[in-house]
Amino acid sequence: MRVLFLLIVALLCCSKDAFAQLRLPALLSDGAVLQRDKSLQIWGWASPEERISLIFDHLHLIATADSQGRWQIQLPAQQAGGPYTFKFVGQSQQIQLNDLYFGDVWLASGQSNMELPVRRVLEKYPQMAKRKSFPLIRQFLVPRAYDFQHPHEDYPQVAWRTASVEHIQDFSALAYFFAEALTKAVNVPIGIINSSYGGSPVQSWMSEQALANFPDEMATAKYFRNQANIDALEADNQQKHQQWHQLADHQDLGLLSDPAWYSATLQDKDWPSLHMPGFWQEQGESFSHGVLWLRKYLHLTQQQAKQTAILRLGSITDADQTYINGQLVGNTTYQYPPRIYQVPAGLLKEGENTLTIRVLSHRGQGGLVPDKPYELRLVDERIDLSGDWHYQIGTDMPPLANAEFIAWKPLGLFNAMLAPATRFAIKGVIWYQGESNTGAPQHYADMFMALIQDWRLKWQQPALPFVFVQLSALNPYQHEPVQSNWAALRQQQLQSLALDNTAMAVSFDLGEWNDIHPLEKKRLAQRMALAARHLTYDEGDLVYSGPLFSHLIRKKNSLLLAFNHMGTGLTAKGQTLTGFTLAGSDGRFVNAKTRIDGRYVRLWSDEISEPVAVRYGWQDNPQDANLYNLEGLPASPFEARLMPNN
Repeated sequence: MRVLFLLIVALLCCSKDAFAQLRLPALLSDGAVLQRDKSLQIWGWASPEERISLIFDHLHLIATADSQGRWQIQLPAQQAGGPYTFKFVGQSQQIQLNDLYFGDVWLASGQSNMELPVRRVLEKYPQMAKRKSFPLIRQFLVPRAYDFQHPHEDYPQVAWRTASVEHIQDFSALAYFFAEALTKAVNVPIGIINSSYGGSPVQSWMSEQALANFPDEMATAKYFRNQANIDALEADNQQKHQQWHQLADHQDLGLLSDPAWYSATLQDKDWPSLHMPGFWQEQGESFSHGVLWLRKYLHLTQQQAKQTAILRLGSITDADQTYINGQLVGNTTYQYPPRIYQVPAGLLKEGENTLTIRVLSHRGQGGLVPDKPYELRLVDERIDLSGDWHYQIGTDMPPLANAEFIAWKPLGLFNAMLAPATRFAIKGVIWYQGESNTGAPQHYADMFMALIQDWRLKWQQPALPFVFVQLSALNPYQHEPVQSNWAALRQQQLQSLALDNTAMAVSFDLGEWNDIHPLEKKRLAQRMALAARHLTYDEGDLVYSGPLFSHLIRKKNSLLLAFNHMGTGLTAKGQTLTGFTLAGSDGRFVNAKTRIDGRYVRLWSDEISEPVAVRYGWQDNPQDANLYNLEGLPASPFEARLMPNN
């Protein structure tokens, strides 16, 4: 019996060793970029009390797991370089990591303009589809997730990827171009931790500690700690979405008719016409929500019909199902993605071809958004699709209720998508977010600055550099002074520069009036890289920002405006300086007359004898704002009032 007992004990001990799980965080994996010139915390999990060795280069470092199986090793600072191999050795298991580099790691976070992948900007940068690999630019793409219960310790097993032809289209376009600009300037490997989520407001990226000073937001976060509340909201969202679309399909005359309205045999010569692209209500059509069908005929030669073809349909509000000769060639379920549909081989024919679009207008203004490409792209020519289209209303519907996205609620994204990275040393942060806070912009600066300060605490880097993008332009230009939540949000972002070691890249001049996702990501990234070089790479004399308002002085019936970051001087991009408005004590703003006086801007108006307030670029789309420094960087929009003693 004693022998049997000892055998059982031995087997149990062996079993314990056999099932010991030596594990590393997902961020520490093959191909990782580690922060150079900084002592690093290397951590992981193993059996309680297990001894772990890290063998790297000439170093042999040892740690012992605690009673919970957690262990950490402090790695001395290393210079930029690689590739290196790390070998972790436990009592019964070892892990080897290959192709590691020391360089600079940047966290890229925010909403869809940071998330937007390279594949979405290929129309602007077609060379990106075939360009050579950049093996020293790497991305760790954090999976979308949320959690209101607690901060996560790790990510699902996600791999670092190099900027190769195979993987580059999954990179954040803005982050990639930022990394590309930095590698050219500082010549070290660049790692990007891409933790971004389209549509997310600033509060979804704030920790519980950061939310403590915002009781309404904290109450919302606590509400969603109850899984029943999440389930109820998800069910409500799904029910509203399904009911609307099911009713639309059930009532749509285009689907009920025989033949259906997408059929190539349908006779539509008696249908009325609309000019596309455009919005139908602007053309006198009262239809607003529901289903509207558009049809157009293309006459192709035999040679044209045999070519490879791509159908490009710009942007459609809000969803579409698109047919050629009665066959579905593509569909998109919401407004923003560009419609780029591959036409199946053999579908086009010599002679008359029918193009049909079933448009589902959920809410707002329906139509084919102007100033976008609408064309059939053949190998050696493009057939323009603008002009008159036949149309017919399939069904009128009430507007589709907005869905409440649970992932966007306060705290959820921080816990799941950021918390696991806070032990991973980084060089700095690039941030592009704000669009989803324009509904109530007045508290944005308070929340954003709280976020920055909290992240610095979480990463234990009190001066963590933070480079952020000021909102771009959107919506049609207004010739007269207007109120603008987008301008108010830009002002809040400008105020956030009160925190040290922050910088802002102005972007309104790179925007598109008809797209919340402007394609010009490269020049914006280059502006962000200038700011990063100034903050973190000892290039203190670098002109990295456009003019930022400093103060104003009244001179009789005019105002003199002073600016910081003027570089070698101020200039107007165009024949005259525009984009400024003035107000007197009544608060009514009028367009100002302007002149650059040396290092000042002088403003006046014949309508205002005693101006007290000024705005610059104060609208959603400030396309007339044209103040720059001579280095080519635009001035930030702003609002300011005269101090009482001025």
